[in-house]
Amino acid sequence: MANKMINCKTCGEEMAASAKACPKCGAKNKKPIYKKPMFYVLIILVIAIAAGVGSVNAKKASKNIPIVVTYANGTVATEKLHDIKELSKTNEAQFQEKYKLAGVTFTDEVMEISGATIINGKRVEGVITTKSAIEIRVLKDDNGEIAKLNVGDKITVTSAGNISRGYTTSLVVYINSPNQITK
Repeated sequence: MANKMINCKTCGEEMAASAKACPKCGAKNKKPIYKKPMFYVLIILVIAIAAGVGSVNAKKASKNIPIVVTYANGTVATEKLHDIKELSKTNEAQFQEKYKLAGVTFTDEVMEISGATIINGKRVEGVITTKSAIEIRVLKDDNGEIAKLNVGDKITVTSAGNISRGYTTSLVVYINSPNQITK
């Protein structure tokens, strides 16, 4: 097998690529960094960290979407989804009292759409889950409007007053028809 020849980077003398040092000047023959295994480990680590940071920032942003709440007494306030979710986890009674008959309006991105099902003994025509883990349960869909939505659509939802805590999602919002959703 022929030995590949290179030139010494210090003196320019021809030498074997596999030589540890130049036979003329003694300068070390270092492998280029891209040929060292640690180079690839470092690249993979940088990519993994960058992906993780982006994912965490996206998750934080999605938890902090503004929710406009219209309380039963008619007052309106803007709250963060994260705060609503935390209250539902830490004090179920206070959550129920605060959001009893409250309506909400929010804008989010559709992540999943599923068809008719029975949830807690109640027929639901469709379930839409958003990027922020809000579950929208559509009670009636006579004209097939849910089927017109696509994953990735930005939607604005206005609920007249039926929200509750979700077990696998942040918040459950009931709406009477898809007319309460706009793209």
